[in-house]
Amino acid sequence: MVSNNGKGQLIATSARPGGAPTTITTFIPPAEGLRTFYVNHEWHNDRVNCENPFAFKLRVDDAPAGQVLVGYVNDYYAGSGPFPCEWNSKVDYRGTTWFDLSEIFDKPSLQIVENATLKFKTVDGSVAAYDDQRRPITRVCEDRLSVANADSLKGFSERVSNYSGDVHFPASDPIATIKGCPPAGCSIDVTEVVNKWITGKIGYGFVIVGENEDWLDKLIPHDKSVCQTRYTDFSLTVSYRPGLLAAPPKTPGVPGPGGLSQSLDIRKNVALASNLATAKASSTSAPYSPAKAIDGEHRGLNWLSGGGWQGAGPTNNDWLQVDFKGRKTIDEIDVYMVQDNFASPVEPDVSMPTFTKYGLTNFRVQFLSQFGDWRDVPALGNPVIGNTNVLKRLTVPRGLFTQSIRIQVSDTPDKWCRITEVEAWGY
Repeated sequence: MVSNNGKGQLIATSARPGGAPTTITTFIPPAEGLRTFYVNHEWHNDRVNCENPFAFKLRVDDAPAGQVLVGYVNDYYAGSGPFPCEWNSKVDYRGTTWFDLSEIFDKPSLQIVENATLKFKTVDGSVAAYDDQRRPITRVCEDRLSVANADSLKGFSERVSNYSGDVHFPASDPIATIKGCPPAGCSIDVTEVVNKWITGKIGYGFVIVGENEDWLDKLIPHDKSVCQTRYTDFSLTVSYRPGLLAAPPKTPGVPGPGGLSQSLDIRKNVALASNLATAKASSTSAPYSPAKAIDGEHRGLNWLSGGGWQGAGPTNNDWLQVDFKGRKTIDEIDVYMVQDNFASPVEPDVSMPTFTKYGLTNFRVQFLSQFGDWRDVPALGNPVIGNTNVLKRLTVPRGLFTQSIRIQVSDTPDKWCRITEVEAWGY
């Protein structure tokens, strides 16, 4: 049976004898799901009358709708006069594509991807190839398909500074080499990658990386060579079915039912000290250590003896940071606070009990991006305003790939910042 789900996706459903039904869907990237990023490197020879020897800029390119641009453009000027200022630049382009897989992620049980195929085409007449003197040549640019490990939908602000390493839009290990596409288009098996997205082991999105992106490794390419390609008509066809494993358990260390659990990481609280997480804070008042906020005890038992973390206060700007053991994919963050009856605290849920004295009224939950800056976690209700619940839970529908999170407090009833526990659930 074939149907259209109203999102431009064709869905076919079939059943195997004695097995769960298999759904086949062809996903098309949304308009914002195709983006081109570029890095512009510049070099000048080191003379007092020349500009800064090294610089780079990271920007988003205005590629035509439905297309991405991949490759490089070199430029060189030898200078003139008795003290010539040589100038060399290199612009490298990377194209990213993202697909809305909520149809799969929103299923009540874990789905198993049986096959996933990424398809795309080369834009007719888009290959631009020139030699070191900017003379047209006939060649095929050798590009690479990789898995993106950052969210291109969030965008990146322009960065300008001295050259300090690889500032391209990041990508993981390459999946396949692209040496031109046949008339029918390129077709690449990405089953393993999409299964990792579904099980939360990696963030998701693809990036196509152009060739010859090395800059200093080539001792500055003093030429005017070019090799660029545009790609279009992206689609991702996925064949999937319900797995044997229901929604992963929340109890750390307890596997789910079914044989599939043997090949998957168990969902756990990656912010737990026993899972090798660590904590620190902007300030601390003894005996309320940041480590007490990741020890697994979230009611705040024996609060007066150090049953959680408390800032040095009184202030409205304290923060508590949790660092995981490596980068993790998390889909839920729970913040537990001190109850009014701290001497006899009860087990809290998302609605009860409420507080009037010691909790966090206004705060935001942030994550450390791959560029080293703090950004708000993309969850409904973040930042938190006017809170009165002892337990505040934030869910991240698509998952978040990061190594650190922090709770940035901005208001409390008595101007002291207190947290009994922070949990981050994921893989």
